[in-house]
Amino acid sequence: SVLQKTITLDMNFLPVQILVSEKESPLLAGTKQTFTCRALGSRPPAMLTWWLDNQRLDGGKVYSPASTDGTTSTSTLTIVPKETDTNRTLMCKAENPEIRQGVLKDSWTLNVRYPPKISLKLSSMLASEDVAEGNDVFFECKIQANPKMDRMVEWFHNKQPLKQNQRKGIIMNSSGTNLVLQEVKKEANGNYTCRATNGVPHA
Repeated sequence: SVLQKTITLDMNFLPVQILVSEKESPLLAGTKQTFTCRALGSRPPAMLTWWLDNQRLDGGKVYSPASTDGTTSTSTLTIVPKETDTNRTLMCKAENPEIRQGVLKDSWTLNVRYPPKISLKLSSMLASEDVAEGNDVFFECKIQANPKMDRMVEWFHNKQPLKQNQRKGIIMNSSGTNLVLQEVKKEANGNYTCRATNGVPHA
């Protein structure tokens, strides 16, 4: 008679590949975006976690396994990006819960688009109510936007377009963010507005 014994090796494998889809999707501040992370080749299926810079994000849903081969994990993450998230790093990590080494990562830098945010300041030795005929007045239009403005800042005086005219003492810098009125006359009285656009619509 023949005697035989069989030993089954039930091996664990590190994940061999990690992929995040939607990385190239354009991000708009205040608008939801969902990312999907998949880790392949891990046995048991890899544990997936999401990180923003070095901070763990809650809300990542881990499905383990997601396929019949028992080696694939899938996780989805939905975020609502803010303007301040631009240049931060979003990352998906995959690690085998049975093998505490060999972490796979897929990371990328966020580029969050948002329309211009504008603040208008009167830079003068005098308060706005103290400006008199003959004074010089300096306006500064401060703009935050991503992407940057795609055209020159527009200025309006009492809702009417204001153009550079050195002969009349109306001077602007190359981007239009600074406006100087030299030796103002009484016709300069009224409201001044600056307008900027970068192609991103306001919500």
